[in-house]
Amino acid sequence: MRAVVATAILLALAPGAWAGSDRRSLELYAKIFFKLATYDANLPPASQPVRVGVFFDANAEAGAVAAVFKPLESVTLLGRRVLVEVVPFRSIKQVSEFSAHAKPYALFFDCELDAPALAGIRALSTGGILTFSTRAAHVEAGVIASVEVADNKPRIVINVRAASAAGRQLSGSLLQIARVVK
Repeated sequence: MRAVVATAILLALAPGAWAGSDRRSLELYAKIFFKLATYDANLPPASQPVRVGVFFDANAEAGAVAAVFKPLESVTLLGRRVLVEVVPFRSIKQVSEFSAHAKPYALFFDCELDAPALAGIRALSTGGILTFSTRAAHVEAGVIASVEVADNKPRIVINVRAASAAGRQLSGSLLQIARVVK
């Protein structure tokens, strides 16, 4: 229950900060992403690191994105070390190669994804990788989770079919505070 309250507090923080991909909104998305991961019953064993690939728009400044996500390596996720790799998004093939090589726990996307890329991400999700996007519309296409903003109020969006296909068991308390996509 504390995790649900903490997630709700994060969603309520800085309502005006959800409008784009500036540093402040990215920081909030990153915090929500990591908080959502605490609801996942499929975290790797405590002896293994949680590997996260962060893919961002290739036109964005790499240093700014890294400045948001790399510090997350100094925290733990339910006692597990976090390893973050920040990569400019160029193609779904690149994401697939990264996933095959690094065997990530999760992928975070802060970039536009076309139909072939979303199809590739659906395939990655069915391979057991938790996927999260800063764009809620991606959830409808197969990304597992995001945050949407309506009337300047953020809300978690979960694709339960994609989560199930990835073998993710998300808590009922999380699903109660989320908009669920089937």
